[in-house]
Amino acid sequence: MTFEIDLGKLTDWIGIAVNALIFLSGLFVLRASLKSVQAVLRQLQSQATQQAYEAHKTAYMPLIQDPKLAKMMWGADADEYRINLLSSILVNQSSRVFEETVKGNIPHQTLETFRLDLMDLLSWPVIRRRWAQIRQFHHPDFVKLADECLVEIDAAEAHTRAAAAHLPSLSVEVVHVGRVSTAARLRTSA
Repeated sequence: MTFEIDLGKLTDWIGIAVNALIFLSGLFVLRASLKSVQAVLRQLQSQATQQAYEAHKTAYMPLIQDPKLAKMMWGADADEYRINLLSSILVNQSSRVFEETVKGNIPHQTLETFRLDLMDLLSWPVIRRRWAQIRQFHHPDFVKLADECLVEIDAAEAHTRAAAAHLPSLSVEVVHVGRVSTAARLRTSA
C-alpha cells in the first residue's frame, strides 16, 4: 500500500491550521484585553461616584458642624436639617460600600461584616426615621438588604421585650440592637 501526498495541498492545510491558531490566539488576546478595559471602566466609574459622594459630603459638612451657619441657612429647623444631612451621609456611605461590593471592587468576604455594620447603623432611631424617608432613592438590592436588617432588628427587640415580660419585677427599654446582642435598660419596680 502506498500513500501519495500532494505537498501543495499539505502546505495549504498547514497554512489554514496556522492561520486558525493565529486567529484563535488573537481572540484570546482580544478577550483578555476587553476584560482589562472593563475592569478599568468599572474602576473609573467607582472613582467618579466616590468623588461625587465626597463633593456632596464636603459641601454639607460645614452646615453639619457649625450650628450658627446651619441656623443662618435653615432658620428654626436647623437642627433637624443637620441631623437629616448627617443621617443621609451615613446611609449613603453604607449604600456605596454595598454597591462596590456587588460590583466586585470590594471583596465579597466583607459582605457579612458590612451587613452587621448596617444593622448597627439602622438600629439608631434617628437613622431609621431618615431611612424611611430616603429608601426609595437607593438601589433595590440595597433596600432589600436594609429591610432584611430591619426585620432582624425588630425580631431581636421583640425577643428582648418578651424575655423581660417573664420578669415582672423589671421593666425593660430596648436601647440598642447591635453587632453582638441587644442591649436594654432594666429597672426594678418598687
